[in-house]
Amino acid sequence: MPEIVVDGRPCEVPEGATILEAARRAGVRVPTLCHHPWLEHGAACGVCVVEVEGRGDLVTACDHVVEPGMIVRTATDRVTARRREVVSFLFAQHPGECLVCERRAYCELKRLGDELGVRSRRLPARRRKDAVDRTGLAIVRDPNKCVMCGRCVAACRRMHDMAPYEALSVEAEEARGVVERGGAQATIGGEWVRCRSLAFEDRVAETQCVECGQCVAACPTGALSEKSQLVRVRRSLADRRLVTVAQTAPALRATFAEAWGMPSGTVSMGRMVAALRKLGFDRVFDTAFGADLTAVEEAHELKERLEMGGRLPMFTSCCPAWVRFVENEYPGLTAHLSTCKSPHMMAGAVARAVLHEMEGVAPEDVYIVSMMPCTAKKFEAMREGQSRQCAAGAPESGDAGDASGRRALRDVDAVLTTRELIRLVQSVEMDYESLEDSEFDAPLGDASGAGTIFGTTGGVMDAALRVLADELGVKLEAQAVEGPRDADTDSEALQGGDGCAERAAGTVRVVGTASAASAAPGPGVAEATVTLGAWTLRVAVVQGLAAARRILEEVAAGRRPYDFVEVMACPGGCVGGGGQPIAMDQDALQGEPARSRGAALRAIDETLRERHPRRNPAVAELYRRFLGEPGGARARELLHDPARLAAQAQAQMQAQAQAGSGPGAGPGSGSEAGEAKTAGTAGAAGKAEGGACRYGGQRQCGRANAGE
Repeated sequence: MPEIVVDGRPCEVPEGATILEAARRAGVRVPTLCHHPWLEHGAACGVCVVEVEGRGDLVTACDHVVEPGMIVRTATDRVTARRREVVSFLFAQHPGECLVCERRAYCELKRLGDELGVRSRRLPARRRKDAVDRTGLAIVRDPNKCVMCGRCVAACRRMHDMAPYEALSVEAEEARGVVERGGAQATIGGEWVRCRSLAFEDRVAETQCVECGQCVAACPTGALSEKSQLVRVRRSLADRRLVTVAQTAPALRATFAEAWGMPSGTVSMGRMVAALRKLGFDRVFDTAFGADLTAVEEAHELKERLEMGGRLPMFTSCCPAWVRFVENEYPGLTAHLSTCKSPHMMAGAVARAVLHEMEGVAPEDVYIVSMMPCTAKKFEAMREGQSRQCAAGAPESGDAGDASGRRALRDVDAVLTTRELIRLVQSVEMDYESLEDSEFDAPLGDASGAGTIFGTTGGVMDAALRVLADELGVKLEAQAVEGPRDADTDSEALQGGDGCAERAAGTVRVVGTASAASAAPGPGVAEATVTLGAWTLRVAVVQGLAAARRILEEVAAGRRPYDFVEVMACPGGCVGGGGQPIAMDQDALQGEPARSRGAALRAIDETLRERHPRRNPAVAELYRRFLGEPGGARARELLHDPARLAAQAQAQMQAQAQAGSGPGAGPGSGSEAGEAKTAGTAGAAGKAEGGACRYGGQRQCGRANAGE
């Protein structure tokens, strides 16, 4: 291995390592802005410059490969002056909105300015005001804050093999050329701004973006942020006519404490619940209980498909970014999606119904806020087909009413990301250390271990198979792992390889990573064969839409005869969601927060007395009193998506017609290759229709919620 010296410290590094990697091995921090572990080519910003003995010019550490005998200096006066100059150029092009910026707590440009002593504009501001793009339901793009680093493009390509910001990648290269050719005068003179403006010509709503938020997490400034609903939530908390309900995703119990300096994976469920009560929420429910319901319904649906010849494989439907991806790019495969709503949508529908029927609260007087690790949950809650019409009243902000003036009443009224929840708590100067643990409220407060692990990759599959085993009266038979433990795909997490005898590990082999050059936490696929009594199921767990695209192509062509497939868009599952706290040193952490959070959820599962949703007394009581049987009429009304129910019904009719016309065309036969990418499936047929209030009471649902 080559040996070099960094600031007087000898260091051996692997062949092909960069100066930046060598410096980190030597324990020397070199500041960066554009560099990201998923970005193949950096050096767009020039912040990471260093001196190399024997070379006249400064070199960028992130893209220069070490040579034996190199002597590198990272903190000379010349180096510091150049870094200050670069940051000053960026400040001259940047809006002065730090006090109100969504990213003020996580802004890497601001941190660089603080470290280098650049706290004001040393150069004249020369900016062009571009329109902020708010067309997306979950993500806001502000071109004025873009530093042309290309990190958002790299994140989307790495996880999803998608390029909704392809123009940004092209213009970033052009902007780099502008700086190299013209230096400060070109930058200040407007060429950088010209490139940046061209990069954002396409609006979010006009791209293939699934609004998962990984680009937001990768962005070093406020150029990308979630569409905040904090104002709406604050107004609702102040409206004493409303019964305000908070529900928190499983991933948050292993994340919330990070905002107060605790390590990733610190479980702080009790204090989080206490904080929500202090904010003024009347009820605090656990979305993990909704995950229990999802596991029960999903297992029942899978059993029905297996017994009745439904479309196989069945895909999970908990991840809204994944569902949107299928609907947009593979509409012919939408009938393979489970008809189940995601856990927070189930919990919202049930909470509203329970409060109405148990306590007499009118459905429109219940305001439900989901605290989610995911930006795509915002899109999911606001999309068409997720509402029913209630009686007369002005439409809520963002909700369309019909000709009679009735407004849409949704399962969930607002979604806050983990970051937004932290800002909300910190805005009231709550003393986190003094909070005493509090419990979730009944009846949506006692979740099983299976519901808790929904927040990590493989958890949905695990939970559903536990329920299916219970329903069949058999035990999951775990077999030895055959495949390699691939660190790049974190396959141990995908396989659930923690030694649990009832875990759906089965016979696992890693299919492969989703991209040619995966890096932690690179997306991948794990397959398993699981024995449930007389049934042998072929299952797969998929991480990232790039891997999902390959699996969809193979399913459509009939080359992957799976029975059940879980897909999560984000690294590690929901614990690595795009709405989670943003790591300020992503290179050093290399995905560690998501792994630590996932391990914490698995540990909770191991310690809970009840780990099976069907055996959860609270779940059993809810079915007995409100829902009836799994998959029954009331359960389908509250817990299943109407659009996907319609798509499934149409697929069944098509299958019956094909079966009547000749052999070999039955459902699940893998014959969808020709229809997989054909637009115009039954998804459109499932859009919500105006109808009676679904909550079963005689009350009129007529109050208009406070808008944004």
